[in-house]
Amino acid sequence: MNELNEDNKNNQEIITVIVDGEERPYVEGALIRDWQMSSEEAAATMSEEEDDEFQWVLPMNDEDEIPEFHHVNVVKPIKRDKFPNLWNKQLQPGFSGMLIAICLAVPVGLMLGLLILKMFIHTEPITTSADSEIPTVATEKEKQPTSGDVTALLPAMTVPVVQAGVYSSEESANNRVEELSGQGYGSIIHKLSEQYFVYMSVAGNINQAKLWESELKAKGIEEVWAKEIAIPERQVQLASQTEGENLVAEAKSFSLLAGEIIDALLLGNTNADVVTSISTILNGENKDYENETAKELHNLLENAHKGLLSFQTSSENTDELTQSQSSLLKYISVYIGESN
Repeated sequence: MNELNEDNKNNQEIITVIVDGEERPYVEGALIRDWQMSSEEAAATMSEEEDDEFQWVLPMNDEDEIPEFHHVNVVKPIKRDKFPNLWNKQLQPGFSGMLIAICLAVPVGLMLGLLILKMFIHTEPITTSADSEIPTVATEKEKQPTSGDVTALLPAMTVPVVQAGVYSSEESANNRVEELSGQGYGSIIHKLSEQYFVYMSVAGNINQAKLWESELKAKGIEEVWAKEIAIPERQVQLASQTEGENLVAEAKSFSLLAGEIIDALLLGNTNADVVTSISTILNGENKDYENETAKELHNLLENAHKGLLSFQTSSENTDELTQSQSSLLKYISVYIGESN
């Protein structure tokens, strides 16, 4: 029995306690702490032990403090507008700049043009032109004959003629006129810049004048050529506005009448509609002019027109056409203020 007890003792495990790296003997009956004691006492005890075992080391202030970190050489991203403002861009010389300038100039020019046009439309007075194609209806007051109430402005004209010579003396020009008269042709003398021009025919246009020139040369009339002469405008004092409109309308019929006479001489026929329209102009109302110049101009056109009507009746009346040409030449002389 005793042997068994000794064997048990020998087989028992030995507990070794090591504290802080040092081996200490195990003492039975050592004081065992009551871990169930109040939380205040346990906390105080633990705080004291922790103070004994740990020391707090605070960092020392370094004289060479680390400087604050800053961004160096950082390129900020460019924020691009979704819809860039084209107005802030500086125009560069070249095609694009010129194109933009043109696009801006066109609407501005149109607006300024419209503005100026409206200003002229609203500010320009409405006047009745003396050379209106359609004469206005005269009032009762205008029909009353009162001497010198209205100044009619006869328009300037460009007249195709056949010239039969130019002379430095009036005597030589008169000799040429007598020569043409002996051959059955009328003519007038027009003095210009100390020279005397002899005209023997009038036409409706320059092409007719050239054809008539060829015809005269074929008949043996030498030293003739077609040309155009400028007839200045002429003022005439009349009794009423209606007389002025009628006289202007007659002046505009001059080229029509001259053209029909040349056609009759060259082709042997006339345009009946044109002759009728001329008759309407010359034979209307208020043709009894008091002014001597207006009366003479009207009578000369009327005589030329009568010769054309006579030719329409009988194409053998070519002498009547020659007289008509003489009346038209005389009309030019009176129109420019000259008279033979």
